[in-house]
Amino acid sequence: MRNSFESRGSGRRCCLRVFMPAALLVVVSAFAMPAHAMIYTVGKSGLSNNCSFPTVQQALTAAARNPGADEIWVTRDVNGGYYQNQALVSPAQDVKIVGGFDDCWDAWPSGMTELHGNGGAAAPVLTINGGTVTIEKLRFTRGDATSSSTAAGGGIRFAGNGTLNITDSLIDRNTAGMGGGIALLAQSGSIGLNIATTRIAENQANSVGGGIVLMSSAGTAAFTAWDDVEISANFAVEGGGGIAMNPQSMLTMNGRNLKVAWNRTEGDGGALLAVSPVTIHLSPRPDVFPDVPWDASFAYNEARNGGVLALTDHARLGSSRGRAVVTMTSEDAAHPFWMASNHARGRGAVVYVSRPQAPLHSDDVSGVCSWNASYLSNHADVSGSVVALDGAGAVYRNDAACALVQSTCSEGQFCNEVIGNYVFPDVLWGDESAIYEARNGARMTLDKLRMSSNFAKSLFRVGQDDGFPGASLSASQALIVTNTFESVLEQRQGSYFELASATIAKNDVSSRIFSNATYNFFLRDSIVDQPQVYLFGIDPLQFGGTPVSSVLYSGIYFGSGDSLVFGRPEFSNDLTYRLMPGSAGVDFTTYSGGTDVYGRGRSVDILSQPDRYGPRDLGAVETQVAQ
Repeated sequence: MRNSFESRGSGRRCCLRVFMPAALLVVVSAFAMPAHAMIYTVGKSGLSNNCSFPTVQQALTAAARNPGADEIWVTRDVNGGYYQNQALVSPAQDVKIVGGFDDCWDAWPSGMTELHGNGGAAAPVLTINGGTVTIEKLRFTRGDATSSSTAAGGGIRFAGNGTLNITDSLIDRNTAGMGGGIALLAQSGSIGLNIATTRIAENQANSVGGGIVLMSSAGTAAFTAWDDVEISANFAVEGGGGIAMNPQSMLTMNGRNLKVAWNRTEGDGGALLAVSPVTIHLSPRPDVFPDVPWDASFAYNEARNGGVLALTDHARLGSSRGRAVVTMTSEDAAHPFWMASNHARGRGAVVYVSRPQAPLHSDDVSGVCSWNASYLSNHADVSGSVVALDGAGAVYRNDAACALVQSTCSEGQFCNEVIGNYVFPDVLWGDESAIYEARNGARMTLDKLRMSSNFAKSLFRVGQDDGFPGASLSASQALIVTNTFESVLEQRQGSYFELASATIAKNDVSSRIFSNATYNFFLRDSIVDQPQVYLFGIDPLQFGGTPVSSVLYSGIYFGSGDSLVFGRPEFSNDLTYRLMPGSAGVDFTTYSGGTDVYGRGRSVDILSQPDRYGPRDLGAVETQVAQ
């Protein structure tokens, strides 16, 4: 594929190609052509004098002496088929390094040239000290930058300021203290990494960033992944199995066929570990809707907390300060962003945010926005098989208003699905087992969720540890069907919970719908179709307020709410859970505006059904026309 940072054709036409022995080339390049960009070829020495140099390092050194953006063409015509003992250094310069040539006469590359660090110094395969560097059709493997826990970049170390572009390449099986595959170090200004059609796999970091580490001490370290990028099977001991980011870093993954999978860490952040302030935009676009977990964009990543993403402090990356902005969305309404089969040994199989301190102002938070993003078969051992938040500075929003690119949820499309996620610790249903968890002052807002086949003690948990403030969780337009749980909610006194326009039906409930709701609990404009199941564990009048408003309920209820209606809804089918036009709950409430769980308009008045209080239906789904 051709990317915005590629200049293959124009670069080669403008450059003067050099075919001569190294000794003569030094003389010619020093006196005859100092002002022209050149192409230096690297391959076996003495083959009809057609190669400029026998080693890549000699070509890098010559390019640094020659003004202009030179190119280095690296052939596969070398003893053993690959270049061994590589510990290359590129001075601060503009250069393009291209592999895949059959020999020094070849004008167009095919395949890939391999640069191996095996047997050489404990150093990256390639160290770049700034400039604009483009890499094509090269494999960097067996690099070993392990002299200390902070030795950076097993495959490539890019430090200083400038831009590194990589396409059609492979960075694999490298080891480093940090940044096993690639280390991007902004040290004297901003630095950027752009990658397309490249795989970063099976690298290891002894501290953070198994695949990639982004570090900034001056300026910003920014990484952008375009089409056909895979970051897989990387491992970090302390955190960030796939990617680790310190403050002032930026990450954008916006392209087709992006894959971040099978990354692991003993610490936090299986796919991604970041410390605030950071900016992260994840918007992969699969070519087809995923049929199995492996097809998901983020799959099978594992960590202690945050199987996919952990926003938290880390001793090597720093302490959180300022604002973190994370967006997880799909810009293609027909193909949501899927995250599947990720695992947390503790909390947050997909998202974990820990920001304990109270925010100094409204922007001093670590916030995650998820929209048109779906979650399948993720697993936490303690709690939060989808999301776990901890602290007054931790925020999670699942609504269209927070997304950079807004899209609707269309009927028949999978949008904001939460399916088959589970918490299954050693002891069945631990005390904190939940699909969504917010505690210690954290804030969570959910909208237009379709939750089915999930397994946990509770779907939602809000609470606090002793001495901490209560958390808050609000959910609306939620279709909650065919799940297995003890109760919908686990709530500690002092926390806030609100559930509005929800449809709760055909779940396997072992206790109560809301077994321990407390003072700050509200259920509004909803349908609870769970025959023979108690709505509350205690009389809600005992904890004050009017917790129930405009609810159609088919089970058993302690106490009496002002707008509680007993009866069974009539659903048109068990796929959409749309009410039949004549069903109880149709044209019931006065609340108007907005859209239902499928993104369709609400307040649709069915003429054959008299309004009870207004034209809007109860529950998550609005009946659109007579059927």
